[in-house]
Parts: sequence; structure tokens; C-alpha cells
Amino acid sequence: MNETERVRRLLANGCRIDDLQVNGMGVLQHPERYRFTTDPVLLASFCRVKPSTRVADLGSGCGILGLLLVGKYGAASCHGIEIQPSLSACAEASAELNGLSDRVTFSCGAVQDFARAYGGRRFDLVVSNPPYTRAGGGARNESDEIALARHEVRLTLDELVCAADRLVKFGGRFCLVHQAERFGEICAACDRYGFAPKRARLVEGREGLAPTLVLLEALKGGKDGMKWERNLTLYRRDGAETEELSRIYGRETR
Repeated sequence: MNETERVRRLLANGCRIDDLQVNGMGVLQHPERYRFTTDPVLLASFCRVKPSTRVADLGSGCGILGLLLVGKYGAASCHGIEIQPSLSACAEASAELNGLSDRVTFSCGAVQDFARAYGGRRFDLVVSNPPYTRAGGGARNESDEIALARHEVRLTLDELVCAADRLVKFGGRFCLVHQAERFGEICAACDRYGFAPKRARLVEGREGLAPTLVLLEALKGGKDGMKWERNLTLYRRDGAETEELSRIYGRETR
């Protein structure tokens, strides 16, 4: 890992390096602020990329999706857009830490502003692990940083899909992870902006429980017709993680 001056500065300010369990990669996060969950890790494993794939990550947080899509799955590049300076700084430092700053880059600002200024359908794939909860819905977290990451305070579902439309090329794909209960809204938004849902997978937190998340791939300018993949179960009834979750995290041989 590359301990650059930026990395050392963040470590001195309380951040830590968490192991991504792949190719010796790590990500910088502050233990008392917003940290990535399993959701973007699942999304990265769901996305299909090639060595030529150019990715945009909307609401990139600490940069986990870009790091995985490029560093683990082999995409050509990823540019993340994050409105919170503290998270964007961690993302940039994490790219440096892993020697990926030439292929994983970030802009600090609103997704909507970036899409208006730098649209032009230049990306092959747009990804997002966006805020799940509608503005005014659910219990708000005490931390503004966490609230912005989890609630539609500065980025609604419609604005997200609109931004994806501006950024992805015709025939390109939009992949996101979201609450399963909002699947109908997601499909309606995709239809408004010319995306055809093509592949979806429900995620069960524990075997036997109802799915809580959905992974979706939509094609810009695609025709109707979607394939449901078998459900992804994270934990068995006894609480042990499933073999598939172990594979996603690279723990199957440990």
C-alpha cells in the first residue's frame, strides 16, 4: 500500500484502513462516521464489467465501488461523484493507497450538478448505492454525514436516474442496489428516462426471511424483458454466512 501524505494526514485525524480482502487492498474510513456496508460490495459483484468499461459512481462515499470494480473486477476506470468533502477526501486517499489514482478518480459535488456539467453519455456503466429512505421518512440519524448518505436529503431517486441518463451512453447500463420495497418506483423512474430493466436479484439478509434489497441492471434504450436471478442469501438460519457471501468477500479459501 502507498502511504502518501494525504493518507498519513487522514490517519492522523482518526481514520483507519479497513481491509477489502482482495489483492491486498484497503479503504480509509473514520470509525465514528459513515462507513460502507455490505450493499456496495454486493453491487460490485453483481455488475458485469470488461477491461474497456468506463464507470461512473453516483454518490461514491468512501470510494468502495470504484475500488472494487477496477481493482478486483477489472474495469478500465471509475469516476465517483460525492457531495460530502470528508468522504470524497477518504475516497481520493484510498485510490492513492491502492495505487489506483490514475484509474479511480473523484469529484466533490452534487450528482445533479456533475451530470448537467459533464454529461454527454460518456460512460459505459453508471452505478449507485444511493440514499434509500425518502426525505421525511424513517428515523433520522444524529450525524449529518450519515443522514445525507442514507436519506434522500440531497438526491432523490428520480434525480439519480435522471443523472444516470445524462451520463451513460446509448446501449450502456445502469446498476444500483436499493430497498426491495421501492422496486416499483425504481422501474417507473427507469421508464421515464429510457432505461429498460434487464436483470434483477433480490437479497435476503437471512435464509427464510423476506428479501430487503434488490440489485438491478437496466439498459439505456433497451427493449422490454427482464430476467430474475435466484435470490442471494447472506446468512443461513444458524447465523453463519453463506458460501456465496464468502466467495463475494474472497473468504472461501480461508
